[in-house]
Amino acid sequence: VDGVEVVAREELVVEGNADVNCAVGDGEWRTFELRYKPGSPVRAAGFAGLHTPRLDLLLSSLPQAHPDWRQPTWFVRLLGMLLEGDSLLRPLFAPHNMGTPACVRVRKMAYTLSGYPHSDVPIVLGMEKGTYNQTESDLEAEIWWYRTAIGTYAPEQSAADLECS
Repeated sequence: VDGVEVVAREELVVEGNADVNCAVGDGEWRTFELRYKPGSPVRAAGFAGLHTPRLDLLLSSLPQAHPDWRQPTWFVRLLGMLLEGDSLLRPLFAPHNMGTPACVRVRKMAYTLSGYPHSDVPIVLGMEKGTYNQTESDLEAEIWWYRTAIGTYAPEQSAADLECS
């Protein structure tokens, strides 16, 4: 963005759950983090240099380009490949310790850099001014981001659900 400092942004976060009853709230959701996007608050996003990895770039504009997650067939196929445990996807995501998930979902998150003087930040992406002030414990824990869930892009889906959509 030319001449504008971006202090908060919306990102899609793909999560998987190994529990077959995940649609009813069971199990633990784990994030499939892209290497060059914000993810865990304690992990800095990777530096891609002059090259922006294509999947990272496509996911950045997905909610604006396709409000209905089922419209872009490549995205539905991506979720299906995650549910199949397709080995071609592993290099695209940061290492994680979950095998093939039984369900996936995609949530919208608001990310704000932790080092920014947040008390002066206007309302951005639904966050109230002054909500995210960096604390000593953040500095000790090396917090890179503040992450707030702001909605759902794709609800919980199993492989059977994706076959029906």
